[in-house]
Amino acid sequence: MPGEARVRVPMTRQFGNSILNIYIPSLILMVISYLTFFFRTSIFDVRVMVTLTALLVLATLFAQASNSLPNTSYFKMVDIWLLFCVGVTFLVIIFHILIDNRLFKEKKTTQVKPFAMPAYREIQLLGLRGRCRWSPDLSVEQLELVAKVFVFFLMTTFMIGYLAYIIS
Repeated sequence: MPGEARVRVPMTRQFGNSILNIYIPSLILMVISYLTFFFRTSIFDVRVMVTLTALLVLATLFAQASNSLPNTSYFKMVDIWLLFCVGVTFLVIIFHILIDNRLFKEKKTTQVKPFAMPAYREIQLLGLRGRCRWSPDLSVEQLELVAKVFVFFLMTTFMIGYLAYIIS
């Protein structure tokens, strides 16, 4: 028709801004916190400070991303991603503390034992000795290996599931 004009407006999402400003920086920070497992075990302060700095930057990035997106009553996928990054970084800090505690116990030269432990002996008599207390006999190297493998497996599994969900 001569008096009619048609305008076509494509309604597609632009992912470039989110990928460059949210996903890549948070992934890099999460990898940096994971790489602290490969620092020398004896420099606990450096390991924790790097991981804590990454955690603080992730928290700031999360707040910035939340403020730039519209408020909704449900979780957005970027919220789930950033919460996972913060959670993994926190888990890395927990592992560093466990590793440092195990290292400290191995370095101890004197051991103080109480004179009598009636409660423990009663438990031992009941046959519950192995079930009443948790005392892992992992060395520092074994605990570090468990931490490296567990966090790597967790990160890889989440990323594969996250990408599969987004693509589908």
